[in-house]
Amino acid sequence: MQSTKLMKMVTLSLVLASPLVAMAGDSSEQLACPAGTKRAGSKAEGLFCRKAANDPSMYVNHGPYVEYHSNGTKAAQGEFSDGFKSGVWTFYDESGHVRGTTEFKKGNYHGQRTLYFPSGKPRLIEEYQNGSKHGLTKELSEDGKVVNQVRYENNRIAKSQ
Repeated sequence: MQSTKLMKMVTLSLVLASPLVAMAGDSSEQLACPAGTKRAGSKAEGLFCRKAANDPSMYVNHGPYVEYHSNGTKAAQGEFSDGFKSGVWTFYDESGHVRGTTEFKKGNYHGQRTLYFPSGKPRLIEEYQNGSKHGLTKELSEDGKVVNQVRYENNRIAKSQ
């Protein structure tokens, strides 16, 4: 009787502890969460910092964010500000090479977006303003020569070269 109770308690404690053990594998990734936020997530779903929203039962992402491919390599890294992507985000392929960088403001593309060849050289450089193409867009060959160039104003072609 005593041994049955003991076995049930051991089994229950292992079941309750398993998520903690699984998360312990994620502890190697350090996030510098801002004051008033807490680290959340896992390598499987992405690591992020979150804070309480206006409704205390709700949370918003705020601070650094890291996402991983299924093979464990980094897929994306950036920052959230009050639930929106902000600043420069970097995106990686499954080999760990930079695939692109994008500047965000309040969740929209804002600034420069660059996509790279597998060699690491830029293949496309675009300029955005509040989510719309605005400015010069350059398509480049792998040797760095401009293949195509278009100027946009509010998502419309203003001049093609």
